[in-house]
Amino acid sequence: MDDQDFRRAVRELQQQVNNALDESGVTGAEATLQYGKAVITNVVRTYADNLALLGRSAPTLDEEEQLKKAVENRIFYLGDLQPLVDDPEVENIDVNRYDQVWVTYTDGRKVPGPPAADSEDELIENVRRWGIYQGQNARDFSTARPILHKALSNTVRLAAATGITPHTAFSIRKHGMLDATMSDLAARGTMSWPVRHFLHAVMNVPMNVIVAGAMNSGKSTLVRALAGDIDPFERLITVENERELFLHLMPERHHDVLSFEARAANSEGEGAVTMRQLIDDAFRFNGRRILVGEVRSDELVPMLVAMNSGGRGSICTMHADSAEEIFPRMEILAGTMPADALFRLVGKAVDFIVYLRHEVSHDPDAPMNVRYISEIFEVLPPADSVVPAVNRVFVPGPDGRAVPNVTPQCMDKLVKAGFDATMFVPRAGGLWN
Repeated sequence: MDDQDFRRAVRELQQQVNNALDESGVTGAEATLQYGKAVITNVVRTYADNLALLGRSAPTLDEEEQLKKAVENRIFYLGDLQPLVDDPEVENIDVNRYDQVWVTYTDGRKVPGPPAADSEDELIENVRRWGIYQGQNARDFSTARPILHKALSNTVRLAAATGITPHTAFSIRKHGMLDATMSDLAARGTMSWPVRHFLHAVMNVPMNVIVAGAMNSGKSTLVRALAGDIDPFERLITVENERELFLHLMPERHHDVLSFEARAANSEGEGAVTMRQLIDDAFRFNGRRILVGEVRSDELVPMLVAMNSGGRGSICTMHADSAEEIFPRMEILAGTMPADALFRLVGKAVDFIVYLRHEVSHDPDAPMNVRYISEIFEVLPPADSVVPAVNRVFVPGPDGRAVPNVTPQCMDKLVKAGFDATMFVPRAGGLWN
């Protein structure tokens, strides 16, 4: 089969399978997948038999397997983009329209990718089915609900839009370092060894941490690694809009984890479960620590209250384009809460803010894609101003990576948790050089 015949066959077979799934009444992701695979096998076999009966060139057994895989990818996975998703060197995929695709690699290279579909209508249908059949909770994608955010698997997150962009578009972000430890990140240059040991002690005290950074700066990867320093028998509660931490899938590292994912309302406007509700309820499930994937809205204040009322050692992430933007960003997220009340709460609830920086270049002659911790602030109650006081414990060094600057007020607690305070003593060729 040439490429044109192959793609035509895939479209025809995909429609047959879609119709069978719509009429089946099968529910549940795993049951639907298994039923769909059986239907795919049958329709491909029937397609080949019909061609043979008509005296036309039928696909070989190898081509039949390729057809089955292509149809399965289009319905249950990411179609012609699935090989890119499976490539460990691919980091992000951006689709601006069905035939305009950009692929970003882990080393910073950015190159055109293959078409995501054969037409606008096909792309919309594909995304709609991904919203229904992939991940835990089915989510609608339509003109009535033109934005879709969803974790499609343990390593893939999808954001899609239609009707509010010139063409239906989506972006795929891959989580490529699910098993990374703090020592792994230190070895990769994400942090110096003093920072690594410092944060280990912070987790063991335990103390509350906000991990901040710009989009795609590695916040979830760092939170996952920080959690790896927690006693594996400690009960953890994770709360996320779309799952990115996946601690519940690491039983060898975390024995007792309960993972919550927010849920959008259905087409009748019912059934929504918000991040704020989940954070409010988390301690009722006997979790000592709460780990929130990203604080984006009015869940900030409940998270701070939880940190301040028993959730010691909790972690959350926050988007900020610079370390200086973190407190103004909190003020925006807190809505109508008075700034002085908000920042008094922040000063009591938060112990440290860790800021991640991301440097990227898509220059084909000199690609770059590096992430590293640049600053760590100790957060204290407000003193001479409305915003909390801070000790800049680690500051950017000559290469931008965090180096020791001032001793935190809580150093005694950190030393009791195993931190070596002499790491803050400058020495030629020292530990952070």
